[in-house]
Amino acid sequence: MRTSSAPQRAEGGGTAVWESRLARRRGLITVHPPGATAAHHARADETAVARLRRLNAIAATAFVLGGALFAVGAAVSRLGSGDATTCASICCGAW
Repeated sequence: MRTSSAPQRAEGGGTAVWESRLARRRGLITVHPPGATAAHHARADETAVARLRRLNAIAATAFVLGGALFAVGAAVSRLGSGDATTCASICCGAW
């Protein structure tokens, strides 16, 4: 089993598969009914989808800001004072 996919038994038989990308970005869960050869997607309600998108945007923003501060810290360490404590205080203070 992949870590980005988690199958579970659905009500009434069959399986429901939580696939990380589809679930986070679109609020979809793949449902495999019992005895059926094709699967379909069950969609979350609009409130849940809006919340998932908002949380995804917050996580992406934090990731970008953290990466930028990491790069600033590396630049200050390399080109700046040369003192690791000063570099860490500049970057962590900005965050």
